[in-house]
Amino acid sequence: FDVPADCFVPKPKVDSAVLKLVPLDKPAVETKDEKLFFSLVRAAFNMRRKTLVNALGPVLGSSMSKEEITALVEAAGLDARVRGERLSLAEYAKLADLAAEKLSN
Repeated sequence: FDVPADCFVPKPKVDSAVLKLVPLDKPAVETKDEKLFFSLVRAAFNMRRKTLVNALGPVLGSSMSKEEITALVEAAGLDARVRGERLSLAEYAKLADLAAEKLSN
């Protein structure tokens, strides 16, 4: 529901809204390594102005070279120049699964 600006002190210049968030029964996407999945998403959004390949360096750089990270992104069917904000949850899940496979070898 909407909350008018008059309900606040000091009065903001915008109206607000109250949202009710209902958790899903199961995750929207399944992944082999949930911790890695969230690490990749966090890294991509912490450095939103960088390409995904460059943003993933701090997470994957100790185990993979930049060329290997680029190959991983391309293996997920993504352009190596894409920014993290452009990916869907399914694309992040696929990337995380490929990275988990690569890191386990």
